[in-house]
Order: sequence, then C-alpha cells, then structure tokens
Amino acid sequence: MAILAVAVGGVVIGGPVLAGAVVAYGVAGRYALARRRRAKAEEAVRAAAAVALAGLADDLRAGATPHIALHTALAALDRLPVPAAVASALAAVRAAVVRHPAGDVVAALRAVPGPLEPAFGRLAAAWALTDSGILLADVVAQLDVELRRLRRATDRAASQTASARATARLIAALPVLGLGVGELLGAAPLAVLTRTPAGAACAAAAVVLHLTGFALAARLSRVTTE
Repeated sequence: MAILAVAVGGVVIGGPVLAGAVVAYGVAGRYALARRRRAKAEEAVRAAAAVALAGLADDLRAGATPHIALHTALAALDRLPVPAAVASALAAVRAAVVRHPAGDVVAALRAVPGPLEPAFGRLAAAWALTDSGILLADVVAQLDVELRRLRRATDRAASQTASARATARLIAALPVLGLGVGELLGAAPLAVLTRTPAGAACAAAAVVLHLTGFALAARLSRVTTE
C-alpha cells in the first residue's frame, strides 16, 4: 500500500517513468529487507541450535541418558521464532523421544527442515551409531566441534566479503549522487529522464542494470558465506 501511494505521487511529480522506478525499487527493497530479516532469524536459530547441541554433549558427558539429554536440549529451542514446519518437526522429535524407540528418534531428527537441518541431520547420524555400541557422548562432542569449526569458517567468509558488500553499496549510490550533481549544475537530468522518450529508455535500462547489479552482489555474497 505504501509503495502504491508513493507510485501515485511519482506519477504526479515525474510521470510514469518516475512512478515505475519507485515501484521497482520499492519492491526490490521490500524483498531485500524481508530476506535480510529471514537470514538474521535463521542465523539466530542456528546459533541457538549450536548452544543446545553443546549442552547435549555436556549432559551426556555428565552421565545423563541420551533421551533425557536430548529432551533437555530440545526444551532450550522451544522459545525460538521458527516457522511452523520447523516447530512441527521439533514437536515430532520430542514425541519420539518420549516414546523411546531409537528408529523413531532418528527418523524424526532427519525430518527437521530449515536452518536446523544440518545440525539435526548430523545428530541423527550420531544417534543411529548408538546401535553399534558407540558412545553417543563421544560422537556428539565431535559433532559439536565440527559445527563450531563450520561456524568459524562461515564467520570468516562473511568478514572477507564485508568490504565487497560495502563497495557494492557505495557504487549503488553513485547514480543518485550523479543525478544530484547534475541538478546542481543546471543540466536538469531528472527532466530529461522523465519527460523525453530517449531519457525514459535510458532510465528504464539504468533501473534494470542497477537492480541486476544488486541481485548479483547479493547472490555472490550468499554463495561465499554458505
């Protein structure tokens, strides 16, 4: 609704060209903001899962039974803001823990989706090894070490791409700066872009290229840190 209102204002002020640019940037910005919030929420869930897994390893080393230790670890995840599918899968794991059959617990752990999938998938493999007489405490401790190492590697990758992301944001701001300088010099670039056919074509191409650059930079950042 807000984007539509701004678009109507853009039509009044600068015609359909400005309105189209406002809508394009508004939709792209809304999508980017939602994706950033989702990424932060998933990172918080992964961090909480790592803490719960470390607690599971500690409880097992202290002599707790696997089912009691896993139930305690799951309780630490109850207040996480997870999607409904993840919450349902966690409830299924808790139910399997209460019923006790090892096969049910392994299947339930493997069915947990989303940001918890890597940790719980490895935990399911570790749980399955207990049928072979391997101590779960030792396997979970190694799993905890592995996930901590993976987290450190992800953090290093994110820090290494921080400068590239900052450069991309700076470059993205240059067109706006150029328009401002042009207006100050009296060249009236906004009038050319919004009131002439050639300017409208240039504005449309610029918006497409600009948003494509944003998308490529975001994709490269995700690939590097995944």
